Amino acid sequence: MHLYKRDDIVFTQTKGNTKEIHMKTKEKTVGNKEKTLEALWALSDLPEGLDTTWLSSFITDAPDPETAHQIISSQIQTESNTLHEKWRKVVNEMWFTRHPNVESRFSLPITSKDALNTPVLTDARALLEMLLHRPAVVTRKNGQNTMSKEEAAQLVRVLPSVQKMQSIIPNSEKGLQTLNHIRAVLQEASLIRIYKGELRVVKTRYEKFINLPLPQQFYILWHTNMYHVQWGSFAAQWGRYIHTVQQYLPLAWKMLPDIQEGTIGNANEFARMVVEGCYPLWQQEGLFSQGNQKIVFSDMYKQSMLYPIIESLLIEHVLMRYGLIDTSKKIHEKCGAISCDIIATVEDGNFEWTSIGSALLQAEKEQNIPCAGSMLK
Repeated sequence: MHLYKRDDIVFTQTKGNTKEIHMKTKEKTVGNKEKTLEALWALSDLPEGLDTTWLSSFITDAPDPETAHQIISSQIQTESNTLHEKWRKVVNEMWFTRHPNVESRFSLPITSKDALNTPVLTDARALLEMLLHRPAVVTRKNGQNTMSKEEAAQLVRVLPSVQKMQSIIPNSEKGLQTLNHIRAVLQEASLIRIYKGELRVVKTRYEKFINLPLPQQFYILWHTNMYHVQWGSFAAQWGRYIHTVQQYLPLAWKMLPDIQEGTIGNANEFARMVVEGCYPLWQQEGLFSQGNQKIVFSDMYKQSMLYPIIESLLIEHVLMRYGLIDTSKKIHEKCGAISCDIIATVEDGNFEWTSIGSALLQAEKEQNIPCAGSMLK
């Protein structure tokens, strides 16, 4: 049986001669992994007769390591978390070994299917595709780069998240907000830029981006939005307050209890936690009074206004658009003496944390994932 094909050999070019290198090391590494697969297979009480060549190919041909792990895990009857995590570790190592162009430090348990279901990734890919074929005209006005309403409306129309919301017309405030947010992320990630009066795709970075697995594409958008886009620019007179909120969020993630998929949350409670955590910081920056009774009512007004602003920014433009929460599922609750299902909506404040939310927040707490910028170099 021939396990290794020509494509598996690493080549280098030296003075015009192509030399094969690392082949023995690679064979040894893959061989050890296949022995590990056999051992895990036996420990998992799976049927005998494992074809390690087939399983190895199945893992490395998967769109991402988590998809391969979930399919394998679905066949394992044991409830041992240790065994499942061992499978995930081995699958990750095998997958990244065969995909050397993908940042190996990125190992969030997110599948391509889950990533592609997020509004932010579908919108980003659609906008990039549109601008790749037809750059948008941008004019300089009052020191700022602006688009005409007609130009902006054409871009809004291609966004899948807007297409699903038939009540939103292309030039509405909500539609334009969605466009402005995703445009800011893509520009900050240097995937698009203004060149000679047009908003264009940076083709070299776009090619690297579009060839990455979908979970990595999603993560680049998440990290860029969280740590590089200035949220205050979207909040008008509340910009300084929102800038503080953005700086505070890494601490807020750590303050949250361990989030599992299906955990119930509430938008009002989440906003209250953020406001209460930021209030001392706002005071230090002079954005709220410190004991001055003459402006206490002004402070109360500011604080009451910040709740809906933070809910809109964090819940709608971050948690919902990045797929961390789901507001469309039925949530099982106690209704008096009986049990009933309720529909979670943004209006009633209830939501359910998703697998993406659980994975991302755990990674944010541990701070074990790379800067997105390194993934497009």
